[in-house]
Amino acid sequence: MNQADPFGFAIYPDISLFKTRYEIVDLSTDSTVFEIHREGSFKPHFYMKDNSGKEELSAKKIAVWSGIYRMFKNDIRYATFDYATSCCSSQIEIQIGTKRYMGARVRGSSFEFVDNYGNVAFYFQRYIRLINSEYLVEVYDNIEPAVAILASVILDTIIRAQQGAAAASTSTAAAM
Repeated sequence: MNQADPFGFAIYPDISLFKTRYEIVDLSTDSTVFEIHREGSFKPHFYMKDNSGKEELSAKKIAVWSGIYRMFKNDIRYATFDYATSCCSSQIEIQIGTKRYMGARVRGSSFEFVDNYGNVAFYFQRYIRLINSEYLVEVYDNIEPAVAILASVILDTIIRAQQGAAAASTSTAAAM
């Protein structure tokens, strides 16, 4: 476990039929620090901008059938987010240069990412409510906060797609 206190961020999704936007609030100052926009549905492209409008990071899914997203900083590949799933398990990995962070579902909608030494890099918790959703990201000092936040948003998008597919298959089975 890390000894340092984490940085806390709240993620507020704004998802409608024509747009997907996430507002990121720093919990220590209670101010908006980032905004993430998503474009596309099959090969989504994410744009993360700071509160002055400067692009901090972007991420793009490499292929429709793939779970790999490339993250870019100043149009240079910076990190890779890889989500692989099978019938019985899933594997989540973030690679930044030579550093690798492995993610796992801890309980319910909580995910924890650790570095090669077992130190927690960040923790992502989804709180789903009937009207508003709010997510919490706790980032430790061994990973860049922007990468952890963007990875959390990508993970949220993947979970939403899985939940939509599960709901569709359930309703199809019930109709038969």
